[in-house]
Amino acid sequence: MGGPGSGPQKGALGILADVNQRIDAKMPKLIDKLADRALEGDIQAATYLIDRRLGKPKQQVDQTTTINITVTGGEILRQIRQVEQDSNAILEQREPVLMAEYCEIEEDSDVS
Repeated sequence: MGGPGSGPQKGALGILADVNQRIDAKMPKLIDKLADRALEGDIQAATYLIDRRLGKPKQQVDQTTTINITVTGGEILRQIRQVEQDSNAILEQREPVLMAEYCEIEEDSDVS
């Protein structure tokens, strides 16, 4: 039975579809029962319904990371010198900028 050629077989997806359909058919009764329990004072039932309807409150997560770095004075000086060299190299590559290009000064005006 159930071998090749013996007709359609119900695979895992078919079984899952049947289960979902049965659950869906009972859902209104389940919700009513849960709501009745909540109204009778069942805090868990009330919390469950509220969480499902409004969504659970967002929880804040504290995450602290500690990083220990040991740097010698010589290392700091080497890094500072490297930054100075890089900065000077960048400045040397740029075209000189004249302030007159950014100011509206007439050539013949008397600037003192």
